[in-house]
Formats: sequence, structure tokens, C-alpha cells
Amino acid sequence: MSEDTSPILPKTDREARRGSREGHYGLKAFMVGLSVVAVAIVCLVVYAVPLPQHRGGVVPQVVLTPNPVIAVLSLPSSTEPHADETIESSYIKWIESAGGRAMRIPFHASNDDIAALLCAANGVLLPGGTDDVPPAAAAFIFNHILALHENESHVPLWATGRAMSWLLQLKSGNNSILDVVNATNMSSVLAFPNGLIRGSRMFGYSPVFDVMEAETAARSLEDGGIYPRHMAASPSLASFFKPLATAIDRQGQKYVAAIEGIDNPIYGVHFHPEKNAYDFGHGSVDHSANAILSSQALAHFFVGEARRNNHRFDPTTTHTVQWLDYDGELRFNASTTHR
Repeated sequence: MSEDTSPILPKTDREARRGSREGHYGLKAFMVGLSVVAVAIVCLVVYAVPLPQHRGGVVPQVVLTPNPVIAVLSLPSSTEPHADETIESSYIKWIESAGGRAMRIPFHASNDDIAALLCAANGVLLPGGTDDVPPAAAAFIFNHILALHENESHVPLWATGRAMSWLLQLKSGNNSILDVVNATNMSSVLAFPNGLIRGSRMFGYSPVFDVMEAETAARSLEDGGIYPRHMAASPSLASFFKPLATAIDRQGQKYVAAIEGIDNPIYGVHFHPEKNAYDFGHGSVDHSANAILSSQALAHFFVGEARRNNHRFDPTTTHTVQWLDYDGELRFNASTTHR
């Protein structure tokens, strides 16, 4: 080949090719090193940075029971001459709307029978009654639920209306601790002091509850309750319950409208959320879309709490359980009281 002739493929210097390969391998090693560092940083972030939380700081819990059973205490009938005990169907529909199933706790059942039901149920609801002092059945349920909590069994207790007052009386050990609240048949807005709408388990569950600060979605039936200052002055109450919301009665008096256990899944509301969607017999009930949404959100919160335990009924004894899935007011005669 003459000097003035160029080859089709230029001659490559061997040393140059070796240096090129070494540079290529060095770049690959550098990139691999960067990848390792990136993975390490991601791992540190995952373990060091907390998971995203709900408004109330509540991380979603594992569902152990998709359709939990809620035990509801039946109460002596004051209006039905042919029934000994009743449960208003609005409570049952409220539970069912969130995917739960209701069963009855007979008011006059023995402590052993009640204990057996509580150990199998996933949650308990105490409906509002008419007794000024906690009935024996409610007292036993409250104390037994506390015992279950001591054994690390997450069984939520929900108390509505007068039953919330029972919780205050039982925990304080003082049946005279309640104040006069002029809020019977009154729908109110709620106030959430100190940002507790976002700092509580109950109201931190959903942003829907914001509407309760502006609209009269909370309907009360009770003439008894407790003032915030009196609750704060009781060491036994202040150390166990957190007041979540307040309302104003007809006399301009502020009273506690909702509570939750500080360390226990125990909840009480002075108002009746089950009425908004299912009770059209009272003119003071707010049936607006926002009121119904807040009512349903409370049901979903409570039933969601009940999903966090794996209690089950013995299949050989489920035929003795009184399932509540009827329309209208549920009536029970003496002959069925202990079934």
C-alpha cells in the first residue's frame, strides 16, 4: 500500500484500544457504585422516615375481621306494652351501613353469658337509654371491656347519648358527677378545641367531620352531660378520657359532646349519629347530605376499629346468637330474653 493510499479501516493502535477499554470499565464501575449508594439511601429513607399518616395521625391497621360483629345491649322498653326490651333499628342500620353485623346482648342476661358474648364479639355498642345511673349490665360490660384491653384485645366500645354519661359515671365512680344540659331534641354544631379534630382517632379519621363545625349535624336527646371544666377537674376522667368536641345548649352552656379513651378504644358521643340517615320521626334531626356523610363516617370509624381483632363465635353455638337484621323497632319478650 502506497503512502498516499488510505486504508478502508484505519489502523488502530493497540495501546489506545486498551486505554479505551479501561476507561469504559472504570465508568461502569463508577455507575455501579452510584447505584449501590442510591439503594442504600432509599433503604435509609424507608426505615427512617415515618409512613404517611391520616389527618389524626392514625396509620391504617391490618384488617383481621372484614365484617365484624357488634354486640348491642337491648334496653327495657318504656313504650311497648307487649315487649320487655327493645333496640331501635337505626342503631342496627348504622352498624350495617359500615359493613358490620349486629347481635343482641340481653339486658337481663347473666354476667357469664355477657362475658361469653363479649369474648366472641368484635365490638360493643351501648345505646342511649333513660336510666339516670348506669344499669348493672352496662357497668359489667364497661369493666369487662377494660379487662379485655388489659389482655391486649382490641375490642372497641361505643356509647351513644345517655350511655356516654354512663361511661363518665362509671369511670369517675360518682353518679352525681353529671351537669344539667338543656339540649334535649336539639341539633348543634360542634367545636373542636385545640385542634383536636385532627389530633384524635375519631375525628381524625376523615375530613368529612369538618362540616360538623359549621352545620347542625349533631342531634342530642339528653338533658344530662358534663361541662369541660368539671371533666378536667376529675383526675380519674382527665387521665382516662380525652374530650374531643363541645357543643352549646339552649342556655349558652358549653358541654362535652364527644370523648375517646386516651389509651383505650372507648368512644362516647352525646349526640345520636344513627338518627341522621335512619330516623325521620323527629323534626330536629338534620338529614342533609353532609350530616349523613358525617354520620356514616363515624360508623365506618367504629366498625373499622372492630376489624382490628380476630374474635370469632364458636360455630357450634352460633345458633343461640340473636342476630339483629330486622326493620323497625326490635322487640323482645321475656321468653326470649336469655336466648
